[in-house]
Amino acid sequence: MVDYSNAAESVPSSIAELDHLFRTAGVDMTVKACNKAIEEWTENSGDITHTVAVTCTNQGNPGFDVLVNERLRLSTSVERVLLHGVGCAGGLAIMRTAAQLACGATMRGRPAKILCFACELSTANIRYELDAVAKCVELSQVSIAGALFSDAAAAFVLCNDLGLQSAIRPVFELLDWTTATIPGTKNELEFHAEAKGASKQTAWHQIEIMLIKEQVIVLCSTDLFRSMLSQPFVRLSISCCPHFVHKQCVTT
Repeated sequence: MVDYSNAAESVPSSIAELDHLFRTAGVDMTVKACNKAIEEWTENSGDITHTVAVTCTNQGNPGFDVLVNERLRLSTSVERVLLHGVGCAGGLAIMRTAAQLACGATMRGRPAKILCFACELSTANIRYELDAVAKCVELSQVSIAGALFSDAAAAFVLCNDLGLQSAIRPVFELLDWTTATIPGTKNELEFHAEAKGASKQTAWHQIEIMLIKEQVIVLCSTDLFRSMLSQPFVRLSISCCPHFVHKQCVTT
């Protein structure tokens, strides 16, 4: 349990405080999610060939994926990928990246057993959000981040055919994927690091976001169906249900 009883303090958390919290509590959450995913996958963690991770609430070297891999006692030869800067698309981004790695392994005649995980600690920024609200003179510019986001980690295992044991029945099969960036929308979900060690998120306008989502769905679905019809089928299996771990917090 993370103690957020000091959330109402007027001074926002420092960069060092936020980093320490993520690399302790955040790593703990991620390890729990990964262990649940590996347990349902029914193979050993030592069989993992790749890891693909994502976070938008921590930066540093080594990345938090190194800390998670060490806790899980994965092989030192595991290929690592750590994504950043993809915002709310992080979960889909690690699935897409893992799929590309799996296809590459298939072309080389090698098994791919890819552990994918994501972790975000948003509540740690609550003091910054409260401070920003107190200083905001225009209500339409108040960020909803403090009320919308919480803390969680999630994980799943994705395999190609060569990495899927005959006794394992996949929960899902990934047939194809696509992505799209809508021009002129980069400022809709901004998140910047600041000197106080927190972040700045612009106000989010619900109508604009819904219109953007509609554009993305139309653009992506058209490209996706065209791609599925024109390319050879490659089966990629997700061998466990995505497992989520939410952190309990105490606030006053």
